Amino acid sequence: MPIDDKFITVRTFTYIHELALAQMLLESENIECLTKDELTIQAHPFYSNAIGGVKLQVKQHDFEKAVEFLKNGGYLKDEDLEDDNVKLHNKLIKLTTGIPYLNSLKLKNRLIVLGLIGTAVLIITFILIRALL
Repeated sequence: MPIDDKFITVRTFTYIHELALAQMLLESENIECLTKDELTIQAHPFYSNAIGGVKLQVKQHDFEKAVEFLKNGGYLKDEDLEDDNVKLHNKLIKLTTGIPYLNSLKLKNRLIVLGLIGTAVLIITFILIRALL
């Protein structure tokens, strides 16, 4: 199979009805689609989150066109295209930016400082509980 014929996931959905609407949109634009894990979710709907949802796949050479149609149709946002590591990094940056002193540090150092503070709080709490008993 040539590399352009390889199917790749363009969007993941929790519910099959969401997938069906997006798939119909792409197919109306002559973009060939496959679904992955659709039958599993139909048989066991509560497995959706456990297996990562239902995947809508398109051929690699149609990926950019599919992304554009899904964005225009409201089925895809820019943040949906981000890697999970990028999403986590951005969330941690947002959470720690408002803390004085920490906002001047790199994320790695922010997490180390927060870990040390958390550890200190646990140790002090343990010592105070022991002292009261």
